[in-house]
Amino acid sequence: MSEPKRWRKVFKIMKGMGDHIQYSVFICQLAEQQKVETQIPIGPSD
Repeated sequence: MSEPKRWRKVFKIMKGMGDHIQYSVFICQLAEQQKVETQIPIGPSD
């Protein structure tokens, strides 16, 4: 991610959902509903 503001937002959402492996890499085991819920706050237009 090239935008620090967007990266921070994604990081805050993802840090409680899985393991932070690298700068923008997380490993998560999510149910289908969790995947959908995670996509909503991040969104493509932020």
